[in-house]
Amino acid sequence: MDINILLKKSEDAFRNMDWERLAEINREIMEERVDERNKNLATGFYHYAISKMATGPEDAVQNLEKAARAFKLADETLASFADTERLILLSNFDEANRGSHLRDLGKLAQNLFSRTGNPDHLQLAISAYESACGFFKEKEVEEINKNLTFCYANYAAKCEDPREVSNIYEKLIGLCRELEESFKRNRDDQNLARVKVNLSIAYQNLASLQDAKDPLKDINTALEFNEEAVRIFEKVGTKPEIAKAKQNLANILSDAVQYDPAHSEGYLKRAVELREETKAMFQEIDSRLNAAYEDLELGVTYLELASIDEDEDGAKAYLKKAIGSFEDAAGVFLTEKKTEDLGQAKMGIAVAYKNQGLFEESISFCNEAIEIFKTTKNDAFLGLTKQNLAATYREMAKADKKKAVEYITKAGGLEKEAEELLDLKQ
Repeated sequence: MDINILLKKSEDAFRNMDWERLAEINREIMEERVDERNKNLATGFYHYAISKMATGPEDAVQNLEKAARAFKLADETLASFADTERLILLSNFDEANRGSHLRDLGKLAQNLFSRTGNPDHLQLAISAYESACGFFKEKEVEEINKNLTFCYANYAAKCEDPREVSNIYEKLIGLCRELEESFKRNRDDQNLARVKVNLSIAYQNLASLQDAKDPLKDINTALEFNEEAVRIFEKVGTKPEIAKAKQNLANILSDAVQYDPAHSEGYLKRAVELREETKAMFQEIDSRLNAAYEDLELGVTYLELASIDEDEDGAKAYLKKAIGSFEDAAGVFLTEKKTEDLGQAKMGIAVAYKNQGLFEESISFCNEAIEIFKTTKNDAFLGLTKQNLAATYREMAKADKKKAVEYITKAGGLEKEAEELLDLKQ
């Protein structure tokens, strides 16, 4: 029979969970003269089907092992799924080694998430790791908990239920505090600093939740933990770790503005200092792209400082610095062919020019950014850029009464386009 017909029948049998049919079809494929990949897939599906019809768990496990071995030669994801089912079975009937099977299942599910981005794998990893902890002693539990912090943090970022998110962050904080005490006892400063960074990010994210009880307290706690992490890393860490910790600290300071507007200027100035330091570190280790991303963030921070500076000359100085930072970032993004990042840098330059009253320059950079986002098909950035271009035309209408109707008409059309684009994105 035609191999393509057999493969289609195999796919249908698998989808319909018709295990007898799946085994029969793939036995036939294995007997045909097919390429190595299809032979391995057929072998994998054959043993997978047999495992589903097994009379006992030992037989099922043996066939799942054979399925995984065959799948590994053709498709890593299918191999992981077979291994997942095997470890679930083993953790249920092999009581003597249940802890090891659960830990292995957690690692497998965690790696699957890293490959697929599917939060269902994180749920499985969390359940497996949490169950595994009771079977191990302190050092092994510590290793499991390190993996759990990764899983909690990533699952919280993917979860859409606000109440569940809050609960996950509380669990993450509790786990990090346990690790913190363990690292202190063992004088493990490097891991102590890392867990403090994790704590700072957890509190930063707690502050951002809609039902946050005391967001300012949370953000201040985040700042304290990250400051401690920076101090420890500066004593024992490498430059990339120090740079990452300072990046996180600058991000938290930028977030703090919305919770404590009275101290906005202080937060933003400190963020600028940190980003300049981080940029210099990345340049020292020849990481031009990371340095460019810091320039991008610096440009945004300078725009924020300009918006709150009541002194006209001070605001203009910040806007010039913003343009300089965006231009530096754009140069690297162009060289590195980071097209969408280049668009963001050009959009930043356009905003800075608009805020300086240099409308023609702003329009030129907006149009360049628009062309980039059309190419990359990023409706969100395209919509935002059109909004900014519309705002520029509205400012021009205020400054030139003779052309006010023309500019307002252009602005209205752009705002309508932007609204449609942003609605598509939502």
